[in-house]
Amino acid sequence: MANQRRNGKKEYDFGYFERMNQKESNPAAKQTPPSSRNPRTPSQPPAMGSRQQRNAAAQRNRQAATRQPPSDGNGPRMPAGNPPVRGRPPAPHREEKGKKKPPQAASRKAPPPREKKPEKPKKPPKPPKPKKPKPSLTPEQVRKRRRRNRIIFTLCLILAVVIAGVILSLTVLFHVTEIMVTGESRYTQEEIVQASGLTPGGNLFTTNTDGAAGSIEETLPYIGSVQVSRKLPGTLVIQVEDVVVAGAVQHGDGYLVLGARGKALEQVPYLPEGCPAIVGVKLSKAEIGKPVEYADEEQTKLIETMSLAAEENELDRITQIDVTDPYNVKMVYDGRITLQFGLPTDLDYKIRFAQSVIDSEISSTDRGTLNLSLARELSKVYFLPDYTAPVSSAPVSSQPPTSSSQVSSTVSSPAA
Repeated sequence: MANQRRNGKKEYDFGYFERMNQKESNPAAKQTPPSSRNPRTPSQPPAMGSRQQRNAAAQRNRQAATRQPPSDGNGPRMPAGNPPVRGRPPAPHREEKGKKKPPQAASRKAPPPREKKPEKPKKPPKPPKPKKPKPSLTPEQVRKRRRRNRIIFTLCLILAVVIAGVILSLTVLFHVTEIMVTGESRYTQEEIVQASGLTPGGNLFTTNTDGAAGSIEETLPYIGSVQVSRKLPGTLVIQVEDVVVAGAVQHGDGYLVLGARGKALEQVPYLPEGCPAIVGVKLSKAEIGKPVEYADEEQTKLIETMSLAAEENELDRITQIDVTDPYNVKMVYDGRITLQFGLPTDLDYKIRFAQSVIDSEISSTDRGTLNLSLARELSKVYFLPDYTAPVSSAPVSSQPPTSSSQVSSTVSSPAA
């Protein structure tokens, strides 16, 4: 390339690049002897500087990018000429549309094909179930079916009538029109009805009879047993019975009256008339209307047994019950005769024996002790008169009472 100045302007010989490219592409031109080349004449301008070389290299790169090199069929071919030295890099080669991409280099191994999972065999559809033909009914079967349907209809109708009757009886019919009180009690009829909480006008079947009975027993302590029943068409019957009074225990500033089952009846300042005094017991808890708790639990059953036995044998003039010594229990009859039972066993038999002796052998003025401790074993009792008072008879012995209806009440002796 020559750098010449004409009219003060630089002119470049661009044919230099073409000649250089032809030499590189033609190997025969490279083998020409150096003498055949055009030597630089002294008239040519001096060599280019570094800046000029860069500009020339950039020009070569642009020309090489615009020129399409011949293809040998194996793929795109890089343009001939000197490789770019510096400056802007050549633009990437873009393939034309519709042309196939060249095969990849042999050095790159193609990935192995993915194995396809075997498809599960589909289940064959189930064949539809054949419909069973309805069997034809015989005339006898038709009659039986009609009879069964009539019976079912009749039962349903009866059930509907019963349900309707129950609903009517609970809502419209059977109203309480009267409350009746039966039995002997120290309480009046008005007091018992008021304590029950029952009122006329309610439904006879929805009335809580058990709750009414419990309310009477808690409100009226002297009521021993209560039973509330229904009487059609609209009457409630309250049957009551007073509790058997066992005696009175000194408690607090007065006396606590107890029933035969140990129920606390009332607290009084003095001993009631005709009520036996219970001696030798201690109470740990007492609440009116509820059973008392004794310090000694064995005394509960002992007092209950003695009171019921005296009540059943009509020995109703007992003035004192002494359980101070559980191995020698005692009763005082009419304030003048002490009944000594010994161990609390066969009390029912011993009380009946004492009743027969008092009625037949002991006068109404005698005082003393009637020993009944060996009445069952010896069939004999002994009366020891009290010599501090006038005595009308000496010690007697009597045969045991003969009764066709003997009821024995046995109480086990306490452990030593």
